[in-house]
Formats: sequence, C-alpha cells, structure tokens
Amino acid sequence: MPIRWADKGVRLIVLFSRVLLCCSLLLVLALPAALAQQPVRITLLSPGAADDPFWSELEGAMQVAARQFEFDFKIERLSHKEHNRFSVLSRYQEIIEGPNKPDYFISFFQRGIEQNSLEMFEKNRVHFISINTGLPSDYAEQFGKPGERYQYWLSHVSPDDYLAGKQLMHSLVQQASQKTPDKDVLTALAFGGPTHSQVGRQRLLGMRAALAEINSEGEKVALLQRVFSDWRGEELVQKAQALFKRHSYPDVLWVPSDGTAIDLLAIMPEQAKRHTTVGSFDWSDLGIAKIQQGQLYASIGGHFLDGVWALVIAFDHANRGELAMSETVFNTKMNIITMDNLLDYQQWLANKDWLKADYRRFTKTHNSFVRANGYDFNLVPGD
Repeated sequence: MPIRWADKGVRLIVLFSRVLLCCSLLLVLALPAALAQQPVRITLLSPGAADDPFWSELEGAMQVAARQFEFDFKIERLSHKEHNRFSVLSRYQEIIEGPNKPDYFISFFQRGIEQNSLEMFEKNRVHFISINTGLPSDYAEQFGKPGERYQYWLSHVSPDDYLAGKQLMHSLVQQASQKTPDKDVLTALAFGGPTHSQVGRQRLLGMRAALAEINSEGEKVALLQRVFSDWRGEELVQKAQALFKRHSYPDVLWVPSDGTAIDLLAIMPEQAKRHTTVGSFDWSDLGIAKIQQGQLYASIGGHFLDGVWALVIAFDHANRGELAMSETVFNTKMNIITMDNLLDYQQWLANKDWLKADYRRFTKTHNSFVRANGYDFNLVPGD
C-alpha cells in the first residue's frame, strides 16, 4: 500500500521532534551543573537574631553575593532557646531532610555533634560548608579535613580567632600603658562568651597567650578574672556588675563582641569609661560609633564576609566541580580598627561598600588569576 503524503508529513514531524529532543539533551548534559539545574538552592542556618550586629552584616553581604550568583538563597534562624547541640542537630535534620532540601547548606560547626552532622549531610547528599566557628585542634584526626572522609563536607571558612584574641590584648595593653605610664601593674578583666562557643574559647586562648608574651617582656599585667556568659543580655549584665563590684574597674577590659562591649559600657559610669581601655570584635555600626565617641578603643573584624566566601566556594563547586576544591580549609585574617586608623575605614564602613562589590571576581569560574593562584579571601577599603 503506498504511503500517503499526510503519513510522510507525520513521520517527518516525529523524526524532527526526536532530533530536537536529542540535541536538547546533549546541550543540557554539556552545561555546568549550576546552569543545567538552575537555580542552585542554598540555605544558611543563622544563630543570630535579624538585628544582631554581626550576623545581620554577614547575612546582608551573603544576600548580595547570592543575587550575583543567581542562587535560590534562604536564611533559617535559631531561636535563643535553640542554642544547644541537641536543638541545632534537630534543625539540621529538619532542613536537609525536608521536601525542599538545599543543594548546599552553610552554617557554624557545632561542638559535640560534629560527626552526627557530617554523617547526616553525607546520607542526604547535601553539600556542607562550615563557617565562623573555628575547628577543634584535633578535628583532622577525628573527622579528616573537608572532602577526605566526608565527601559532602566541602570546605571550612572561619577567622583566625586565636590570632585576633592575641592582637586585641596586645593593642589594649599598649594603649592602657600610655594612659597610665607610671602604674607598675595593669589590671585586666576578660569576658569569653558562652561556655559552648568555640569562637570565644579560641579568642580567650589568644588573649592568654598575649598576656604571657607581654609579662615575659617586662610589662606587668594581672588578669583579675575571666568569665563566661551570654554574648548579650541579663546574664551578662548581672555577672559584669558583680565583677565590677569585686574588682572595681580595670585598666583593660577585653570582651568577645561589640554587642557585649555595648552592654557593658551601658552600665559603666563616665569616669570608668574614661579610665578603662575597652576592646572587642565585629566592626558593627554600634561598635564603630563607640570608637568615634572614645568609649571603645578597638574593634577587630571583617569576618562577616566569611559567609560570602562560602558562597564563592559553592558557586565554583556548582560550576567547576572538583576543579574548584584544591583548597578546603581557610583561616581568614581579621583587622583591627582604632581611632588611629578609623579614617582609613570610615567611608568604606559608612557606605557599606562591601554590598557594592562584584564577588564574581573572587571566583575561579570568572577569574583566571584565581584559578592559577588560589583564592584570596580579603576585601579591604579601596577594593
């Protein structure tokens, strides 16, 4: 029976459709994973409230970078009552085993649940990038480095809190010595943040190392007491009032965050503020304002950009896979701001210039220099 022209037309259309389908499949397979499966879903689990001086800056910078990278970016928050390892692990599970689980999960590395967390990410095939909290000293022995024993633990990005703790104490003692040059022994009080905080502990270790160096070089500094407390709030204030009553006001007050410093300055009389040299961490707007007012001597910061660097790593991994992962652990350097160098940072901080940066230039995907030389996670005024 001869084939009719109508039948031939149908067959040609079917054949042409199949050719188009094959070409489309080949094109999708040839595209990087990030383009073939747009949008890449990324979730940040933040331990800070929306108005937290540090975490609000970190989240804002991440939102800018996420838009540039065309990520589907979501922020989940821990409530204050969830600041314990059991609740954190439960939230991890809720997010990465949910119906809309992310491709990449970014959060702090919680003490006490490290192995459980890593096994959970591995089981659910969710890529994990840990930030902010320093790794335990024996982490490599226990868990291996990112990408070794646990394939889905891609990378770790955190500031060198130990070095920053040393730097802050050295700076505070130097300033206090200039204020009271005839005093034989300077006194110091230190607040360390919550007992479970690896960040606070690392900073305190650096602070103690600095005191040992200072005393070995001939300067005499007596650490009256160090105390653990919440970063902010009623518990902190109550402990501070008891300490100030017991020890009076010290020459040096070393505190682990700008928020902590602000709460302490609020209960100190003016004479104590003039006498005590106070230093903290975070580069928050309120902290910088206190430096301008002469109440806070120093703030160490810049580490709110570590969330952005985690997104850079996720972007490169989504686009370049294992080619992006020659490095997996990054200890970023914080910088100190005092009245002496405030002008160098003031406009950059006031204008929040990091929210205007093009973060694609820090990626291996878009920058051949970074591909050849490795990541340079450092954004400073003038960049």
